[in-house]
Amino acid sequence: MNRRSALSMLSGGGVAVISGCLSMRQENCPQPDIENELSYNVRIPEGSGSHTGDGIELITTPEDINNLTAEGLNDEDERWIADTNFDEYVVSVIKESSGGDGSNSKFEIMGVGQESENTLHIYSCIAEVGSGDVGYLYLRLLRVSHEGLPLDRAVYTHWEEGDESTYESDV
Repeated sequence: MNRRSALSMLSGGGVAVISGCLSMRQENCPQPDIENELSYNVRIPEGSGSHTGDGIELITTPEDINNLTAEGLNDEDERWIADTNFDEYVVSVIKESSGGDGSNSKFEIMGVGQESENTLHIYSCIAEVGSGDVGYLYLRLLRVSHEGLPLDRAVYTHWEEGDESTYESDV
């Protein structure tokens, strides 16, 4: 076999693997229909991975920081939240537990939108759960621009290997 034939075979195989991964992502992580998409910044707390529980918390004022139930936040995370200009942004805490050890599962934020006058909606997905039998918690902080409209409710939709779960904030 000459070099050109080998490279041609490898190229075709690489395309098949990539298209298979893309197909799995499209199948297991549907693209959400977001009409009023909002800009956001993501912070990954260092404490991710050691706790259990799923859901969403919404922080709309500096005082809300005292009511957080999310475990795994350190002083820097809380300072990041406290540094938020709540006249322009809200902070959402996403908690999603999954199987596997977390090192080979890709947790992805699919988008953030304003669902109604006062409701924020966040979408995430894990297309394929990694191996292992240890539970892992994905913890994310999102600072979301609310464009001057007061947000006092948050909905969080998560897909994992094609299964959908939805959570609402208690605010």
